[in-house]
Amino acid sequence: MMSEEGVVDLLKKLVATPSYTGYKNGDREVVDLLLKYFDNNDIEAYMDDLGENQCNIVATIRKGKIKKRKIVLNGHLDTVQLEGMTVKPFGEEKDGYLYGRGTSDMKAGIAAMAYTMTLLKGIDFDGEISFVGVAGEENGDIGIIKFLQKYGRNFDYAVVGEPTNLKAVIAHKGIKWIKVIFEGRSAHGSVPHKGINAIDSAVEFLNIINKDLKPELKRRIHSLLGESTITTGTIKGGTGTNMVADYCEITLDRRFLPNEDRKVVISELERIAEEASKNGSKYNVFEMNQTAVLEHIPFNLEKDSILLEKTKRCLKNLSLDYKESYLPFWTEAASLYSKSTPSIVIGPGDPTLAHASNERVSINEVVSSVGLYKNLCMELLRESNS
Repeated sequence: MMSEEGVVDLLKKLVATPSYTGYKNGDREVVDLLLKYFDNNDIEAYMDDLGENQCNIVATIRKGKIKKRKIVLNGHLDTVQLEGMTVKPFGEEKDGYLYGRGTSDMKAGIAAMAYTMTLLKGIDFDGEISFVGVAGEENGDIGIIKFLQKYGRNFDYAVVGEPTNLKAVIAHKGIKWIKVIFEGRSAHGSVPHKGINAIDSAVEFLNIINKDLKPELKRRIHSLLGESTITTGTIKGGTGTNMVADYCEITLDRRFLPNEDRKVVISELERIAEEASKNGSKYNVFEMNQTAVLEHIPFNLEKDSILLEKTKRCLKNLSLDYKESYLPFWTEAASLYSKSTPSIVIGPGDPTLAHASNERVSINEVVSSVGLYKNLCMELLRESNS
C-alpha cells in the first residue's frame, strides 16, 4: 500500500544530500543513499563507478517468464549549482511544497520512481522493471553515455521522470552548441589596411544570421515545438584597442526540430562563415563537446505509440490532464529513443522551476506520480503478455 509519508521522506533525504555540479563527492552520496534504500526493501541494486565520484545506480525487479518485457524508469541524480538560491538549498517544507535544489529537477522524479519500485516488488507480474539513476546530466551526460554503452537496446519501454507537471511529453528539440572561429592578420591600428580584421568577419557573420538565417528558421515549424531557433551566446576577440583583431570566436546555441536534417545545421553555418570571410580571414565551424560527445538529437515519440496510449489511459484514470505535451529543454529520453527504445517524459515538478532560485515541487504531485508510474508499468506489462 502506498504511503505518502514514505515517498516524501525519501525525497527529503535526496534533497538534503548534495549532488550539485562541482560537488567534491559528485553523485556518490545520493547513490549510497539509494543503495541502502533498495537494500532495505530487498531490491537488487548495484553501482556503476564512472570515476571521479561519478556513478550510476541500477535497481531491477525480475518476475515470471524468461522471455519478458523490460521497462526502464530513468532519471538523473545530479543538480545544478546552488549559487543564487533564495530558498534553503537542502530542503524546506512549506504550504504543501518542498523547496530546495533539485526538488523539481529532478529528485522528485527520482524519489517517486525509486518508491514505485518498492510497490512493484509486492505485485505479481511477468516482466523486468529497472530503475536507472544516472550521473552528470547537467554537465556532459557521462552517466547516460556509459549506461547506453553497457546496455544499449535492452529495453522495450523507457519512462524518463524529468519535471513535466505530470503531462505526457512526447517531443523536444535537439541542441547543437557551435563555435565559430575567425582568424585574420594583426596590424597596428594606424595602418588597418595591412591587417585582416577577424572581428569584422564575425560581425558580418552575425549580420547574415540575423538578416537571412533567422527568418528562414521561423519558417521551419513543428506542430508541437514551434519554430527552429539560433541564439548567440558569447563573442570574444582582439588583443588591444590599437590593434587589428587577428582572432574572434562566437558560440551559438542552435535548437533544431525533429524534421530538420542535423547535418544541415552545421553546413548552413559554414556557408555563412564563408560568405563573411570575403575580407580574407579564415574560418572554422565546429560543434562543441558539450553536445557532440553525446549527440543531443531531437525527441519525437509517435502519437500512435502504445506507450503514449497507455500513459494517457493512466493519466485519465487518475483524473489528470492526458493531452500530450512538449518541453523547451533537452532530455535524455532522446538518447534512449535513439536506441530503438520507445520513450516518454513525464514526472512531478514544474519545468519552469528547473534551475530556479526558488526551486520547489508540489508534494501532492509527487504522491500522484507514484500512482502513475506503478499503473503505467502494470499497463505496459499487461500489454506485452496479452
